Amino acid sequence: PLGLKGPSLVLSWETYTKHLIRQVAEEGHLKLLVPIGMEVELAITQQRMIEAISVCEEAVLTDTLPAPNAWVPGGYGKFHAKLAALVDKAAPRMNS
Repeated sequence: PLGLKGPSLVLSWETYTKHLIRQVAEEGHLKLLVPIGMEVELAITQQRMIEAISVCEEAVLTDTLPAPNAWVPGGYGKFHAKLAALVDKAAPRMNS
């Protein structure tokens, strides 16, 4: 049911996801946290996400991107490009 989506996201965050993110951040492996979906941002909140990554100075919380199944005027292409640019900056490709 739609009314349970927000509480389910928070439950998942509090019981598992934030601990995984915090562990990766503590180990120095987290570069970006990219929330996807406005419902994620509304339910979990930026404050919770910032607290989870705060143990790693290099970690960055990006703007929330729309969910891939969201209707986006003009299409999702510009968001794919933005995400690709963020990833390329955080983890540049190696020439092989």
